[in-house]
Amino acid sequence: MTKVDRPEQNPEQNPQEPSRRRRRILIVVGAVVVAALLAVAISVAAVRGAQNAQARAVSTPTPFQLPTPDKNSPPPPSASPAPQSTSSSKPAAPPKVDPRYGAPVAAVVSTGTTATLAGGLTAKLHVADTTAKAVRAGEVAGPAITVQVELTNPGGTDVSLAQVAVNAYYGKTSIPATELTDGAQPLLGTLKAGETRTGVYIFSIPEGQSSSAVVTVTDAAGTPITVFK
Repeated sequence: MTKVDRPEQNPEQNPQEPSRRRRRILIVVGAVVVAALLAVAISVAAVRGAQNAQARAVSTPTPFQLPTPDKNSPPPPSASPAPQSTSSSKPAAPPKVDPRYGAPVAAVVSTGTTATLAGGLTAKLHVADTTAKAVRAGEVAGPAITVQVELTNPGGTDVSLAQVAVNAYYGKTSIPATELTDGAQPLLGTLKAGETRTGVYIFSIPEGQSSSAVVTVTDAAGTPITVFK
């Protein structure tokens, strides 16, 4: 028989060596891919962090800082205190209301004397006893006084007489007298500049009380009255 020579087998060759090489290659490639993915993720995170920081820097206002004062600049002027009034005068107190007449009294003058009223007109009164008739309901006929009021307008403008008020009181307690219409001619209309007019007022006064009668006159509402005795 012919002897067939078989190739000698290298003891160092391992039939599993190619499989191990492929496995190593796959591991290396996988590691490279993972590293690349990590690098991409880190880059994206860094970019987003920079964008967020920039957005916060834009949205957050920079605090205002006062400039540092220069040591060589002059100091700011100090505020001057408000000037205090040197006047020691106090505001005039409002006139007191006289409880007898329910109004403040500007002056007390004698009947027949010309007096300047609070509104600027001048007045002069004449008072006489009389006997009046009852004309309207509520009036009582009997003793009364007739009051003639002479008003003069010394100013340069016309004055309405709508606010002229004439009242009478009698007795120790200043009882208001009832005004009557019998023979009365109250002042009405307008008193022109420089004009003088006379009105007549009638007041019921009990018998024997005419000597205690006083008459008050005012030429403007809310002004003090002038008392004629």
